[in-house]
Amino acid sequence: MNTFDRFIDDVSTAMSDHDIEWFYDFDAQDTQAYIEDAELYPDPTHRLLPIEPFSSREAFRHMEEFAITIKNPVPHNILWTALSRRHPFSAFQDALRSTNLREAWFEFKRKKMQIVVEDWMEENEITYEDGIFKCEHAQTYDYFKD
Repeated sequence: MNTFDRFIDDVSTAMSDHDIEWFYDFDAQDTQAYIEDAELYPDPTHRLLPIEPFSSREAFRHMEEFAITIKNPVPHNILWTALSRRHPFSAFQDALRSTNLREAWFEFKRKKMQIVVEDWMEENEITYEDGIFKCEHAQTYDYFKD
């Protein structure tokens, strides 16, 4: 996997995590978690940019868009039924397993999240040159462990 693809995967994973505070560390060229209880802190001397979580509403919309692409009426209806259930995210995962569409979903989601991450890069003026990601307004944070 090349550097850019790894960046897309790492940042999209961080965006999907609503339990941990994530940053992109421009000095280490990697995502870094901030988990105070586990005493896991990004290096406070490094230039960091917070990675905001991807909204559940957007994630749900991606699931709807995927369901629309399924032309076979049986799995299409199974996915739509799952999305209308009380816990649509877990119901959707169950529906993917029962319809053998998990791999197709992961590929669809990867492409959608690449667009989301590229938009995030543009919004934050992140550039990629010669295998290096740069951001002029990344900053150090002094609220991490002393």
